[in-house]
Amino acid sequence: MRGYDDVPRSMRILAVSVSKPKIVQYKNREISTGIYKKPIHGPVMVRKTNIDGDGQADLTVHGGPDKAVYAFPSEHYAFYRERFGQDHFEYGHFGENLTTQGMMECTVHIGDQFRIGEAIFEVSQPRSPCSKFAMKMGAPDAVKTMLDSGKTGYYFRVIKEGMIENGDVTPLSLNESAPTVEEVHRLMFFDTLNINELIKASTSSALALSWRDRFSARLRKLETRQEQIDEQ
Repeated sequence: MRGYDDVPRSMRILAVSVSKPKIVQYKNREISTGIYKKPIHGPVMVRKTNIDGDGQADLTVHGGPDKAVYAFPSEHYAFYRERFGQDHFEYGHFGENLTTQGMMECTVHIGDQFRIGEAIFEVSQPRSPCSKFAMKMGAPDAVKTMLDSGKTGYYFRVIKEGMIENGDVTPLSLNESAPTVEEVHRLMFFDTLNINELIKASTSSALALSWRDRFSARLRKLETRQEQIDEQ
């Protein structure tokens, strides 16, 4: 595990965005969603399950202690603009609370802790996009694009509440023994039978419990299958 003195200070929050859920029309249905985030200016309080002024419509998918704050790398904006032929995305466009710089899924590990303003955050899991993301992007293949690319962003749990705003991010502890956000994403959706990585992820105490449970269940099935093969 590295301390913050061992890493470059190039991490920043470019925007803090929030939105209360609202009703929108999509495919002849009324849908409640909090995905339409807008940047705010000045300090705002972040709490254990949310940022003041923010809200989620479906707490089974977003929100709660393990998904209190959603971060999305600004480096991905160009990819999605090109992919969907759209000219401009305002910060918060992907439903993120924090638009980041220098904090990519391939370098951020599960359990990494960062200080932003007065608050301390811990990386808990990747984002798994749902149909509301396709609605927001105006593209039916948006979910597949995010899953295939791994450009998902990730969730934070809040270790210490406090005021936050745009500015520098201070890494407090970076756990290189834990899987990266990208590795966990690939394990969930693509590299699904990798026993060594399943063990690593399922025993990562900082990974959200729902993800650990899914990896543990998959690992048990694979081990049982191998035992049956060995007995034949």
